Amino acid sequence: MRSDPFFRVPERIGEVGEGLVEAYLSGPSLLAVLSTMRKLAGGACSADDPVTWALAASVYRRARLAVDEATRLQDEDDEDSDFTTIVLDDRPRRPAATS
Repeated sequence: MRSDPFFRVPERIGEVGEGLVEAYLSGPSLLAVLSTMRKLAGGACSADDPVTWALAASVYRRARLAVDEATRLQDEDDEDSDFTTIVLDDRPRRPAATS
C-alpha cells in the first residue's frame, strides 16, 4: 500500500483496548486502502494465499459499504460531516449478561 501514490501514514494510530486499533485516515489514504484491497481481492494476490485474499476482500467490502452509507447519510442531511467511522471487528459478539 505504501507504493500507492495516495497513501500517507496515518497521523494518529493507537490501541483502544481489547486488541482494537484506531487509525485516522485522510481521504486520499482511504482511497489508497480501498484501491489496494480491491486489487488484492480481485486476484492480485496469488491463489496460494487465501488468507491475504480473504482479509483484503473483507476490508474492501466493509469499508466500501461504510463509505456508501456515509455518502447516503450525508446526502440526506443538510449538515456536512467531517468524519466517517469505519469499524472492522470480526470477533464474535459476546452474549448479553443475564441475571
